[in-house]
Amino acid sequence: MQYNSLLAGLHELRALDAAGMFRKAKGLITGFLTDEEEKMLLKFMKYEARRDDMPILLNVDFIRRTPMTIIPFGVMGDIAH
Repeated sequence: MQYNSLLAGLHELRALDAAGMFRKAKGLITGFLTDEEEKMLLKFMKYEARRDDMPILLNVDFIRRTPMTIIPFGVMGDIAH
């Protein structure tokens, strides 16, 4: 979550959920999260978005981290357990 604030991250998740982003999503990939952010995300997905069935790949090195992984939009991919 960008703003070093769990509340700001929660507001972002709620906005994405209100826009319907989690209804059809098959999975979620996140960049680096603190333990607190990770707990908040998992709790949100279970209780508010009601998507505890969605696979979530946490702490992937992309966005502003090194080494940087490029994840292109609009391509098919697999998130395996």
